[in-house]
Amino acid sequence: MALVLAGGAGSRLGRLTAGQTKAAVPFGGRYRAIDFTLSNCVNSQLRRIAVLTQYKSQSLIRHVHSGWGFLHREIGEYIEIWPAQQRDGERWYAGTVDALYQNLDLIEAAEPKQVLVLAGDQIYSLDYSVLLEEHVAAGADVTVSCVEMPLAAAAEHNDAELCGDRRIERIGPRAVRGAASSEGLALVPMGVYVFDAAFLFERLPEWHRRATLLDIGRDLVPASTSDARVFAHLFRSEDLPGYWRDVGTIDRYWSAHMELVDDSPPSVLDDRDWPVFTHHSALAPAQIRAGARVEATVVSPGCTIAGSVRRSVLSSGCKVGRGALVSDSVLLPGAQVGDGCVLDRVVVDTNCRVAPCLSLGACFGPEQGHYVSPHGVMLVTSSSQPSPPRVVRKIA
Repeated sequence: MALVLAGGAGSRLGRLTAGQTKAAVPFGGRYRAIDFTLSNCVNSQLRRIAVLTQYKSQSLIRHVHSGWGFLHREIGEYIEIWPAQQRDGERWYAGTVDALYQNLDLIEAAEPKQVLVLAGDQIYSLDYSVLLEEHVAAGADVTVSCVEMPLAAAAEHNDAELCGDRRIERIGPRAVRGAASSEGLALVPMGVYVFDAAFLFERLPEWHRRATLLDIGRDLVPASTSDARVFAHLFRSEDLPGYWRDVGTIDRYWSAHMELVDDSPPSVLDDRDWPVFTHHSALAPAQIRAGARVEATVVSPGCTIAGSVRRSVLSSGCKVGRGALVSDSVLLPGAQVGDGCVLDRVVVDTNCRVAPCLSLGACFGPEQGHYVSPHGVMLVTSSSQPSPPRVVRKIA
């Protein structure tokens, strides 16, 4: 069975997660982050799925119920929402190890041979059946899916060091390796784990007794490399590192969206053999008004564009007013940009309205009262401080 960890607060995404868990954050115009993990499960023929929720989970629960009700329990298929079972006290999940432990009786009742533990907030396409086959063939206790990343990009992640047979010797922060430490590739764990069920059932109570705050990826799996058979699965596609994006910060979230409008975008949204399922609202086709200009942009259903948009992602139901210029930006569902606005490197939150004639973006100065990321991406939400109107130049 598959367990999807979807209870994280996602504090590094700022006000994008003020009212919802990170797994429910929109991505790619018409999807939620969790859709990619759930689609990987269904496409891999894994149809027994539990979603472990906690932080501000109502929008996630509503989305799963609306978009993922096509599995058939009468033949053993299901997606269930599992809140904290409070098996050892009236408290919520204290960490990912605690999340598994609190549901241990439910996991055991399903009688799985292997347990797949997944993050619900990452963007990638992976056939878990290949991962499971490698796990069984190696006689592994734990298999960790890893992806190769340039060392500079992998600086925020742990990396794995392997023996010749793919057995993992160490998982942890990357050691500095001299002057060439920013060159080459690191092997980064993706937050995708296969546990032999008997091993998990034996170790989980022991680990839980040590501390409820323990984390699967940070604590349990790295410590198991010393006395258990922990192997790596190398995630590759056509002899290249597989596409995997952790969108846990505003900069990474924005950057992953900008890749979608490149000349050669990743195929994660456009693979007919590996579709991404979601809940689709009944929206009219997008409308491009007379005089509008659209260039290198993802335009979702229900959008209305009367201004100019370039290198941006417009989610479902967005509106861009007449004379507005939106560039290198991400508009989340229902966002509205008023007439005459200029947006540059901005993420506009769901249902947020940008008043007419505003210039938004770090390039216009920091006095606007909105959060600006370390790499200069501005986040505009309904709860941000209001910005004073500024008249901008006319758009030809």
